[in-house]
Amino acid sequence: MPQYPWAAAAAVRARVRPAVDIALAVVDTVAVVYVMRGVFKRRHLLAEARRHLAYALRGRPHQPGLDEQIVRTAVDDYTRPAGRRMMTADLRALYPRDTWTRPCCAR
Repeated sequence: MPQYPWAAAAAVRARVRPAVDIALAVVDTVAVVYVMRGVFKRRHLLAEARRHLAYALRGRPHQPGLDEQIVRTAVDDYTRPAGRRMMTADLRALYPRDTWTRPCCAR
């Protein structure tokens, strides 16, 4: 009896192609790199994007260029310069303006 649920789950996983949410991958990548490093370079984002894809796709191969697309979007939309070659997370982009006020203190 216990082998039937495992077999059913394996059959469902075989039929369903895993999908990657680019927006979620971008925000997750920037957030993790920012928390771990503070300031970072593009290569740090690329490494974390590849880790995110490996985790999200459970080790399956991803389409070529998907990691570069994640990094390009992250650099364009969610980072700001922090020196000549370094960058940091743009917290105003990561946290929308409507979340800046705390409900307990707003009057």
